[in-house]
Amino acid sequence: MILYTNDAEACSYPYHFEIIEDNGEKRCTCVSTIYTGVKPADEPVLKEQLEKLDHLENSLFTIQDGKVIYQTWRLYDPQGDEIDNEVETRRSFIEDFIEADEDIREIVKPYHL
Repeated sequence: MILYTNDAEACSYPYHFEIIEDNGEKRCTCVSTIYTGVKPADEPVLKEQLEKLDHLENSLFTIQDGKVIYQTWRLYDPQGDEIDNEVETRRSFIEDFIEADEDIREIVKPYHL
């Protein structure tokens, strides 16, 4: 069951955030869109290249439906509220993207329209 959702931007990139409860466990998920309109000749190869980039635990860069995205999840921290958990979950995107920005650009450049 979705308990909370928010669509906004972080570092000028749109993201979708949710707090989900499943079997009594609350989880925070966030999907940040980095590029749209990506048309790879061989999507599995591009996906493999993106997923090899360094990333924090429970996170990865990948391609879905012509979009390069960053997915992350973490357990809900009951010491905070929805906003605290959203900010903490988004933090991994900011950290990982700063490190991988140039590499992502090089990988996607031939396929981005």
